Amino acid sequence: MRLLFTLSVLLLNSVSFSQSLEGEWKGSYDNYDHTTHKIILHFTLNKDQSYTVYSYTPDLKGDGSESVLICSVSFKKTGRNSFRLEETALVKPVGAKGGCKQRFDLRLVKYKKEQKLEGSWRSADKECDAGFGAIRFKRGA
Repeated sequence: MRLLFTLSVLLLNSVSFSQSLEGEWKGSYDNYDHTTHKIILHFTLNKDQSYTVYSYTPDLKGDGSESVLICSVSFKKTGRNSFRLEETALVKPVGAKGGCKQRFDLRLVKYKKEQKLEGSWRSADKECDAGFGAIRFKRGA
């Protein structure tokens, strides 16, 4: 009976990694020049347990107005609760010139009852050095 209870607790406490990420995560990243930028990640869990991921980043147009850059993002699990995301293509706005593709090394952490993603980011484009720094996300409301 004790063994059955222990196994039940282990199964209930080990939240499936794939189920843990699905949905919207709101965050920000700090650059080496001490500027902070907002970003949103959206994870969709596919039937094969892979993810479709998009990033949404505010960007200033040449006229000073703001648009949102939407990028498709690749997902690669690198450890039990860690993974690498890399922006692979600009989806919208078509033909936008702003922004450089980024790579995020993140880990899923739990503080009390709240899940967070924390880690680092850096430029993914060799021809575009946008910097590096810390990045963090909370599950969106």
